Amino acid sequence: MNEIVNAIPFGSDNALSSREIWKRVDAFSPDVVANRLAQLADLKAIKSRKEPASSQQGFKWIYWREAAV
Repeated sequence: MNEIVNAIPFGSDNALSSREIWKRVDAFSPDVVANRLAQLADLKAIKSRKEPASSQQGFKWIYWREAAV
């Protein structure tokens, strides 16, 4: 799980989709990473929001961390 958390960027301007984070981690499967990210977002450990998908209809979730103050 630490690998996934460390791959999540800081700040909403740098937010990435679960697939982009999966490519950085290069472990597990895309579905496992997406599920872990959703769990972390539910626990409020990271931030997430829906964003329109660029090349297809629908949306994608993007994830980021807030810097500790």
